[in-house]
Amino acid sequence: MRFNQKNTDNHSELLGINLKILSGISFSLMYGFIKYLNNDIPLGQVVFFRSIVALLPLILFLILTSDFPSALYTHHPWQHVKRCLLGTLAMFAAFAALHYLPLAEAMAISYLSPVFIVIMAMYFFKEKINVSRLLGVILGITGLLIMTVPNFSAHADNRTLLGIALSLTFSYTDCRCTVAGTSIIENR
Repeated sequence: MRFNQKNTDNHSELLGINLKILSGISFSLMYGFIKYLNNDIPLGQVVFFRSIVALLPLILFLILTSDFPSALYTHHPWQHVKRCLLGTLAMFAAFAALHYLPLAEAMAISYLSPVFIVIMAMYFFKEKINVSRLLGVILGITGLLIMTVPNFSAHADNRTLLGIALSLTFSYTDCRCTVAGTSIIENR
């Protein structure tokens, strides 16, 4: 039987697209539930149970691929600890922001992560930023301002400012977590 690389590539792309869509739907549902439960369940418990729920499919996947427990071994334990702490801080900030902001605004601000990643890639990895990428960063920030400033300026109290700060903290720490993960992979 002849191996058809093009069909395999198309299948992989389609699978990747479908998984990305499923991921977006899953995260939207998760944030919706967290917003709904925000006044009833303490933040620490929400973060704890979200982490446990995320851990179960990961372990199941590793068992099914016969990579458990060997895939958990690392040559860089302290870099992983740093990444875990950043990820936990990002999760706390994102979930706390949902307490102080409407869901749409909290999520809109969280989309600054890719903008921060471009800036950090330039700083940490010495990547060159071309004109189109710089334009994308400017457009991203401008779009966020257009979406959020009118609503925030209408009722900018201390709760709103705290929510904005928490959403920005999430965006920044999420980005740092991504950079830390990239550093781990590059240092293998």
